[in-house]
Amino acid sequence: MDTIHSARCLISKGNTLLLVKKTKSSLFELPGKEFSSEDDPEVVAISAVEEQVSLTPRIIQQFGAFEIQEDGKNYNLAVFECSLDDPEQELKQGEGIEEIKWVPIKDLDKEKVWEDVLAVSEDL
Repeated sequence: MDTIHSARCLISKGNTLLLVKKTKSSLFELPGKEFSSEDDPEVVAISAVEEQVSLTPRIIQQFGAFEIQEDGKNYNLAVFECSLDDPEQELKQGEGIEEIKWVPIKDLDKEKVWEDVLAVSEDL
């Protein structure tokens, strides 16, 4: 089974997390995208947020590394805790993004989310 590497940004505002739903998915996830082993995961994570929600995050620290299996694939996720200069700035859907929303952390288990979101929320 192939392993897919993905860099994600954990962006919170109060007690909510920023999640995106891609057009080809029915599940919400942390903003981010796949990368190859030659890429810098921090650069990939920042560019993904810029592309997906039109904001430029600042990385505070690496939040964690997670290995999950989803849809018959292995994923290695590098998750970075990020901040926004202006968390009230308008979010704009980038190409390939169907929906963006702030979800209360306490309600994540009620949303249709990728397993990585639930794994991350356990450490919050």
